Amino acid sequence: MARVKLLLSDTGPLFTLALADALDLLGLLSMPVILTDEVVHEATWNPQSEAASRVRRWLDGKPPYLEVVATEIGRMAADLRHAGRNAPTDIGEESVVNAIKTGSVGEGPYMILFEESRLADPQFYGPRPVHVVSTRAFLVGLERAGLLPSGEADALWRAVKTAKRNPNPAIIDIPSEVDGEETSWTPVPGDA
Repeated sequence: MARVKLLLSDTGPLFTLALADALDLLGLLSMPVILTDEVVHEATWNPQSEAASRVRRWLDGKPPYLEVVATEIGRMAADLRHAGRNAPTDIGEESVVNAIKTGSVGEGPYMILFEESRLADPQFYGPRPVHVVSTRAFLVGLERAGLLPSGEADALWRAVKTAKRNPNPAIIDIPSEVDGEETSWTPVPGDA
């Protein structure tokens, strides 16, 4: 199976995992976790947001598996903000597409963690091999792989709902194909 790199499509998965006190789950898979500069900005700019505060604390801890990549879109958005203008909406997602197209996130295949339904289509990210996984499917997959205790995925989901966040509840896990093999993000025997 072709192993993947984990990219977060936008702030949705970050906020959901933050409100469940579960951001460190991203490091359980022994794979690079990549955020674009613009997704980081969108996830941390609001000092009044509890989710943003939690994401900032997690980033400040500098998890060793995490890489933040600069993108042309992120630089453009920063320039606009510096000039006192608003960046276009949904630019975080566009920065991810840009990072894949330009290769600033390295070679694929990629696993895209998402929440918005429109981001579930692998074609949204261009012709590169993309394995799309909803946040809820990520939690369920970790539990099925034995990385979370039985019932923990549901407990984390309830915690998110208690925090007044209403993420997409769909369990979506759509692999891609690389050299005739489906991509995989869950641990396999022998993974370190």
